[in-house]
Amino acid sequence: MATKQIIIVCAGISKTNMNRLIERLKHLQSAALHPLLVSVMLTTSTVEYIRYINYDAYHEYRAIMRAMDCDKSYTYDYKYHEAPAFSERPQRLTQLTKTIVDGEHSAGILTQILDHIEVLLKKLGDNNSAFPSSVGIELQEELVFTRLRLLSMQQWYRYLKDGTQTLIQLVYATLQQEDNKVNHRYGADMRLITAITLIFLPATFVATFFSSTFWDFAPSNTGAKVSGWLWIYWVVTVVLTLMVLVVWRFFHVLVRVLERVRGLGVVQPVGSTSMLKKFPRWREKKMRVDEEVGEKTA
Repeated sequence: MATKQIIIVCAGISKTNMNRLIERLKHLQSAALHPLLVSVMLTTSTVEYIRYINYDAYHEYRAIMRAMDCDKSYTYDYKYHEAPAFSERPQRLTQLTKTIVDGEHSAGILTQILDHIEVLLKKLGDNNSAFPSSVGIELQEELVFTRLRLLSMQQWYRYLKDGTQTLIQLVYATLQQEDNKVNHRYGADMRLITAITLIFLPATFVATFFSSTFWDFAPSNTGAKVSGWLWIYWVVTVVLTLMVLVVWRFFHVLVRVLERVRGLGVVQPVGSTSMLKKFPRWREKKMRVDEEVGEKTA
């Protein structure tokens, strides 16, 4: 009985795919001589590999969705990927975007390969009758099924791509909101420090009164009273502190009034100079920060 030997030369194929190819050839010995059989098998195997990458990307997408508390439509938990920490989400999203782009690129290349195989299969079926027509029909059906799987995966990649873009916007908006909260808290701390400084600074300057001549701190003064003018220190300190606080408050109210007038579009008299132009820029930056965290100062 005559036997035929088939020699296949493949490059760039993993050992797992090679073993899978050999096992399939053993079950399809009657069609092993067809020149396009191995090409169809390798293409199908590659599509299967991309499908696993698609599932992996989908589980990663769901893990990040769960971490952002946006996965309300799914009650079951994915055990393939752990939800990333807040600081790791931008990096994980970047990796997920790269995986999706690579998958789309591979699916596009495989689609072109399928188109070329279909053209070759049609020419081989029209010009060569050495192979049974049933083999060509089976290969054509395999190509149709593989193409449908590719179309399905491409739709999944588009779905993941759109969802990932939404997650990226959400993550960076959340990061910006957290930064704004921190900046607003720092601004509140600085205002508190300023208020404390304004309270103690006048008293510090007034303390120079102790160097005046009417204080008697000489060693010869053994009495409990160094001067009868001690009340001057407290009067000047309290008055000066109140004056500083009133001026500071008046300046703050004036800023609000001028900004409100500018916001309403009130026309100012000709020749008047807007005091708002003289204020430092940090006032406007502070207002923008407060507006972003929902605590507008004007």
